[in-house]
Amino acid sequence: FKIFAFDASSTKRRTDYTPVLRFERLSLQPLKSASARVTKVGGLPNWRISNDFPKSYMGGEFAFLMQIWSGLDFEFEKLEDAPPQAQYPWAGDPYRLDGRYSLFSGLPLYFFGTVDLESPRVYVLNQK
Repeated sequence: FKIFAFDASSTKRRTDYTPVLRFERLSLQPLKSASARVTKVGGLPNWRISNDFPKSYMGGEFAFLMQIWSGLDFEFEKLEDAPPQAQYPWAGDPYRLDGRYSLFSGLPLYFFGTVDLESPRVYVLNQK
């Protein structure tokens, strides 16, 4: 998936970018419990704190698309020449030394899409 926070038609692709992550295929498995606090697609969200389901966008409803329970679900091996990943100050050492990158700061992310496909929008939120 891709999330653009800007008008992509006004951008230029960088040709000098060097990848930092080794490719890893993501695989999804059927859940044994709909209430499991894991990364999942479809169904209902499993809130970490409280129900933050978005109300509407320009009068239209949202549908739940997926949740990424934790950035720890998305750790990738970095390529040999890539720099170490910077961490948050509370993590101790300012850089990871284990040769991996994690995505999404370790926080749950929830993705919602507009039901009206005439004006498709995706709303993403996290819970700390």
